[in-house]
Amino acid sequence: LFIKFGKESIYQLITGYYPFFYVLFSLLFSLVLAFGSFVFLQNYMHFSLAIIIGCFLGFLLNHFLFKLGKKLAVFWIARICAFCATWQDKKIGTMQERIKLFANTIVDKLKQNESKQDYELILVAHSVGTIVCIEVLECILRQNLDLSLLRKLKILTLGECIPLVSYQKKADEFRKKLEFVSRFDLKWYDYTSIIDGACFPQVDFFRTSAVNAKFTPPFLSAKFHTLYEKHEYKK
Repeated sequence: LFIKFGKESIYQLITGYYPFFYVLFSLLFSLVLAFGSFVFLQNYMHFSLAIIIGCFLGFLLNHFLFKLGKKLAVFWIARICAFCATWQDKKIGTMQERIKLFANTIVDKLKQNESKQDYELILVAHSVGTIVCIEVLECILRQNLDLSLLRKLKILTLGECIPLVSYQKKADEFRKKLEFVSRFDLKWYDYTSIIDGACFPQVDFFRTSAVNAKFTPPFLSAKFHTLYEKHEYKK
């Protein structure tokens, strides 16, 4: 799985290993400090007291590195990876009910404004929310809405991390939903950025998930100057 991540996005591979190596080296540094302190202090005090102080210093360093890791978003990234790896189980129950409720709310709003010519409903999703977005879209599109209603629905996905789910071997159901959503010609734009370590920048998650897609959104960079044609940007 990590090899596939690296093949499609080296940035995501680095991000995936980042929490693992941070925790590993934090433990190693703490153990080295504890042992080094013991070896040094045993020459100046009782053996047992040197052990206690060494363990205490190791604990303090490990506690400090844990606090630092939280500020550096190390464990936030790990939680995202864990959330996506267990998505098939997490969405059962209350989560599934909320997805259906949200989808029905969107459909109701579209129908309420069916007669308004310039009305549009923009569904915006960010990060792990883009995974939920696929589930919501599948629920909406299963309701066989008129084309006039679908044209009022716009989708904007930002910093998507969909491959964290769709690349999983057990995610067959999710991939089927991806394929179903791709049957519809939707007004959908996907924006990602290399500096967002949790996303797959400009990766076609339909193609790389081995989905037979009939439609895919434009995969665009969030860099401001890339949003315009060269002659327009010069103006």
